[in-house]
Amino acid sequence: MVSTAGVPGGMLRLARQFPDVRIALSLHSAAPDLRRRLVPKAVANLSVLKQTIGQVNALQPTHPVWIEVVLFDGLNDSLEHARQLINFCSDLRVEINLIPYNKAAAPDIFRPTPWSVREEFAKVLREAGIRTSIRSSLGQGSNAACGQLNALHAHDRISEQ
Repeated sequence: MVSTAGVPGGMLRLARQFPDVRIALSLHSAAPDLRRRLVPKAVANLSVLKQTIGQVNALQPTHPVWIEVVLFDGLNDSLEHARQLINFCSDLRVEINLIPYNKAAAPDIFRPTPWSVREEFAKVLREAGIRTSIRSSLGQGSNAACGQLNALHAHDRISEQ
């Protein structure tokens, strides 16, 4: 598996050259402004990114693209955010991996989405026909935060709104 913030040309080259390698896209939000703040170096135009995923689907017919979303309490975990994600994923072959925020990354800045909210978010996605999983967090006891966003810089960008 190769994880990316979404570089269209790189995603297509990877899918062509290594058709058996799974691609995981760190999306975190299908709301353009929020995604831009959470993943500032990523492609800003989500329609280009969606088109790219469609092309990757054609190049890798047996592998859906994994869409990764770190959920933050009160930031990107509302039912409206789930609906935006459903809209983004329409007509694409994807699987969504919801990732609980690990407070070890910056314990005083963000809060993890409560389990019940994560479950409801996942339920809405599943009811729309999107295969969805919720990752288990195993790193909190050892202050590990593998795959987390750079929380300090993300906090600065979000506070600027």
